Amino acid sequence: MEITTKEEMEESPSMKGKSLEIINTENANSSCATKYNPLPIFLKFEDVEFSIGGTSKNPMKAVMKAEGGECKRILKGITGSIGPCEVLALMGPSGGGKTTLLKVIGGRLRDNVKGKISYNDVPYNTALKRRIGFVTQDDVLLPQLTVEETLVFAASLRLPNIMNWQQKYSRVLAIIDELGLESRMFHMFDKLLLIAEGHPLYHGKARDCLAYFSSLGFVAEIAMNPAEFLLDLATGHVNHISVPEGLGSRQDAQEHEREVIKYLQWKYKTELEPKEKEEIHRSRKASRQLQMAVQVKKDWTLSWMEQFIILAKRTYRERWRDYFDVLRLIQAIGVAVLLGLLWWKSKSGTEAQLRDQVGLLFYICIFWTSTSIFGAVCSRSKRTSSCFFMTLFAVLLIVITGQHIPKFMRWMRYASFIHYGFRLLLKVQYSGHRVYECDSTTGGGCRSLQSSPSFDTVDLNGGRDEIWIMLAMALAYRVAAYFCLKKRISLSPF
Repeated sequence: MEITTKEEMEESPSMKGKSLEIINTENANSSCATKYNPLPIFLKFEDVEFSIGGTSKNPMKAVMKAEGGECKRILKGITGSIGPCEVLALMGPSGGGKTTLLKVIGGRLRDNVKGKISYNDVPYNTALKRRIGFVTQDDVLLPQLTVEETLVFAASLRLPNIMNWQQKYSRVLAIIDELGLESRMFHMFDKLLLIAEGHPLYHGKARDCLAYFSSLGFVAEIAMNPAEFLLDLATGHVNHISVPEGLGSRQDAQEHEREVIKYLQWKYKTELEPKEKEEIHRSRKASRQLQMAVQVKKDWTLSWMEQFIILAKRTYRERWRDYFDVLRLIQAIGVAVLLGLLWWKSKSGTEAQLRDQVGLLFYICIFWTSTSIFGAVCSRSKRTSSCFFMTLFAVLLIVITGQHIPKFMRWMRYASFIHYGFRLLLKVQYSGHRVYECDSTTGGGCRSLQSSPSFDTVDLNGGRDEIWIMLAMALAYRVAAYFCLKKRISLSPF
């Protein structure tokens, strides 16, 4: 079963702020089945409700509580079904409950959920985790990859390994060709679920939706894309749509829009919902074999090593394009030329000159590392509060590499790779046996560089231990990230 989300249908200006979700199930016994024999899944959901609020400690949920401290209902009794090899389009305005419904029927939201949800007449279980593909509405795709490359890597990871690379690539090209334009995509849907304000407005065959709304008196007065027509109804915008006599124009546009939505919700409740529930109850139960199969954990299509190789190729391609971006190259060359000019003909004969050189080395270390830190943190934590806190922590690590910090904070420098990188730069550039201030008027003679206050915490004649420390940190941080992600995946429904 595939659950796919597509937000912001930008091809048409009138679709701004409106969205469409697609749910697809596959059937091994139907005409669309392939020789790779996917497991057929019959998805049914009846009177699904979801509320937030109450005693939740989540500040975002607390903000969304209704007045008086009551829970806010997001989904308000949604019923529907989808069989194998069918595509269900979930449509409605932003904030209507589409994403919430997808998360509920996909097993991502389990608390505060009411209603019946079954897969082959079996409730959700952890074995379904590997059978459900969920594309979140947040932008978590790699911007450096094209649409085709993104689909190719996804196909390489998810399609069975009995398919060779050429077969997987052909499948990707077929999908791109079929899903070309939004207006064409609508006619590919088998079923449609239209919701607004958490209430369903229509559920049934997609090809019958226009006839249904026409029977209620809602007819487009101008040539209009079916998807735009439906989304206009879901928002109550009926400027170019005829309405029943009882819903004549009102002076207050917002009040008229609410009346249209309430009318459509009432019509669905009285005319379509009873038929839908009767069809669900009348439908034949899934066979015992299918009920047992959906509870068996599915093996991954690829081995760990095969997955690692594919992800490594994807990361390499993404990083290559990021590092060799034209603007980034111009910036790097410009900064390199500027730093080279500053270093050119610089001297270390006096304490002031030496301090200037050390400061320049510290800036070089800070510049080339901080840009990578900020880019990595914010690209992985886009539009979240964690971006701010991770950036703040990165800045703190950079600051504590300085020399003048409180004693109780000095231990933190040993967690910063910049600390070791800066020490290594100093050891590479200078030698403790070198002398400076030989023409000093103090009469003390030449001084060794090691005696300079700039190197009071660095042994210039010491070994290159920083190399091994930084290599160990690089390995340790990646291993820690791997186990943290693995733990997160094991705790999450997906």
